[in-house]
Amino acid sequence: MLANILQIVVILLVLGVLVIPVGAYLAWILTGERHLLPERLIYRLLGIDPAEEMSWKRYALALVLASGAAMLLGYALLRFQSFLPLNPQGLYPQDPDQAFNSAASFDTTTNWQSYAGEISLSYFNQMAFVTFMQVFAPATGLAAVAALIRGLGRSGFTGLGSFWVDMTRIIL
Repeated sequence: MLANILQIVVILLVLGVLVIPVGAYLAWILTGERHLLPERLIYRLLGIDPAEEMSWKRYALALVLASGAAMLLGYALLRFQSFLPLNPQGLYPQDPDQAFNSAASFDTTTNWQSYAGEISLSYFNQMAFVTFMQVFAPATGLAAVAALIRGLGRSGFTGLGSFWVDMTRIIL
């Protein structure tokens, strides 16, 4: 009993100590004016204007389209698993409903798995689908929160920043 209480106290102390530096780091990422070299290269490669301010409608549309594209990519990866590399066990693709369920759960960050990953996903899908979605989906959520905070903090109808810049910075 005492060990459980001590564990909770230690966790709360660690969180209390980390909240300020982690919050400052997130604020620096999402409000910084300087763009680092990897960011600039990605912007140039994808044709993104980092100075662009999106309205809430454009920001929301970009978020929904990016999330939808990630879900479709995940669904396709799961459905075409038998044709993809790194499948030494020759695993069959997931059924359409199972692939949709898996793609939707990872896209919404619930990460609910109604399958045994080690025996139903190839090495490629464990790397390309699961790992990608566990980075991309939370980054999408954090970008949405950043836009919400900007919207609440700004007066008038100025832009919310750029979804693509937020996603690039969060993922990097």
